Amino acid sequence: MISALKNSKALIICGATTSGKSTLAEKIADKLCLKLINEKTTGDYYKILDNINSHVIPQALYEHCLIYKKQSTFKNLYEKNLLVILLLAPELLKENYESRLVQPTYGDFINIDPVKQQEEILKDIEELSDGFVDKDNKIIKIQVNTIGDYAKAEEFILKEFSNL
Repeated sequence: MISALKNSKALIICGATTSGKSTLAEKIADKLCLKLINEKTTGDYYKILDNINSHVIPQALYEHCLIYKKQSTFKNLYEKNLLVILLLAPELLKENYESRLVQPTYGDFINIDPVKQQEEILKDIEELSDGFVDKDNKIIKIQVNTIGDYAKAEEFILKEFSNL
């Protein structure tokens, strides 16, 4: 098994479909000059998983609604990890979903209830966090209640990842 590369760091952003995680991840990746690995850049969720390797990409930002399920892989392959769970007020999540329905888009998000998915992610995180969190591996939950909260979330994530 490959061990974690010294000084390697992964920023992992997840949240329900249409939570704004892709847009947020793009902004953060640009500001931190991190390679962004997500479904948009790889074309497939499983190709994202193929890219989890600190020896190839010592600092990266991974983004997908299910990527939190691979937290043990990240912990084994990156020296430090920040797992961000983006949580939206149900009304905002529904609003984002409705606005996305009228745009040209791809993916199977149309078949997913984002509010239910967010509840499942939150439940899963509670169960999975025990073996992940330590001084070099953090999980933060960020609540977004309004559009204006995205800028605050971005600022907070930038600070937390820089201090990791």
